Amino acid sequence: MYYLYAIHQTSMNKEPKKYNIAVVGATGNIGAKTLDMLVERNFPYANITAAASPRSVGAALRLSNGAEVKIRRIDDVDFENIDIAFFCAGSSVSSEYAAKAANMGCIVIDKTSFFRMEENIPLIVPEINIDSLSNSKTSPRGIISCPNCVAIPLSMALYALISGGLIINNVIVSTYQSVSGAGRQAVKVLRSQSLAILNGDNQEKISSTFPRKMAFNAIPQIGDITAPGAYADEEEKIMREVSKIIDCLSFNISVTCVRIPTFVGHGVSVYVELNKVVCLEELGRMFKRFPGMSFDSRRDYITPVEVTNCDEVFVGRLRQAGNGYLFWIVADNLRKGAALNGVQIAERLIKLDPDLYKFRQRKQT
Repeated sequence: MYYLYAIHQTSMNKEPKKYNIAVVGATGNIGAKTLDMLVERNFPYANITAAASPRSVGAALRLSNGAEVKIRRIDDVDFENIDIAFFCAGSSVSSEYAAKAANMGCIVIDKTSFFRMEENIPLIVPEINIDSLSNSKTSPRGIISCPNCVAIPLSMALYALISGGLIINNVIVSTYQSVSGAGRQAVKVLRSQSLAILNGDNQEKISSTFPRKMAFNAIPQIGDITAPGAYADEEEKIMREVSKIIDCLSFNISVTCVRIPTFVGHGVSVYVELNKVVCLEELGRMFKRFPGMSFDSRRDYITPVEVTNCDEVFVGRLRQAGNGYLFWIVADNLRKGAALNGVQIAERLIKLDPDLYKFRQRKQT
């Protein structure tokens, strides 16, 4: 038996339903971009509640349409009156508040790593597995998780090949990740270190944000490395999440993550071994026709600077290497890698069930 939420009478007029939205972590990179996406995509919100750290409380946050939202403490947010909440404030905040919000009947779309690998929490990339949300048993806890900012475009590219009827035997990945993936403080650190060097100050300035100096450097470590020969945290996340997103994953995948001194946009170099030889033109067609992906054979590659504020995942540098194939992926990590993915999930939820009853937390008696 399940508790059923009270069913309200449906309005007889033809006005589209609107929703009360909350963005937790509204002043961070992902929270701010989520607010932008809600406005840009004309999401049918009635009200937006913005929550952030205590130092920001009371400040007015201006949306891209000119409207202002006053920032609140998360403890002051009444989640009983929120339809969908985007949690963008880090795993520690999600661990403390996300389940509480869901317990109040709010649907949580969580952008942190906290819930991603829990068995009864769906990990969604809309172009791959959004249809799984049509099953009312998909999210019994009222929480839907967004994948890592590399796992999203990487899964899309791999699934484009699988959707084309190919079998993948092995995948080797190297990432080139911008500092915005580490938060706003990371962007500030890169900017200050770069200016110092350009002004002639070459003394070593190490920040706790990065394990080595970031400016004009490349750091082959994102997250902790617990022992010699071990994968870093970010590498483990990507490998596990791709396996969960692409159900019944049968191929091996190994990842090396590198932080580079760019502000926005993640690049990914991929080597795949397939079950058969395929011409490059056919592989290109698979990428080109996959939703949310762009492939242009006339343009060999696109760089992170060029994808800033773009929604697509771009594929290029496609070539054969022995028994395998190499290609380059690049995407705006703040948009498709995070904010856009979450808003697309919300859009699908309201399309599947405008009243959102089937996605709210269900408790057994």
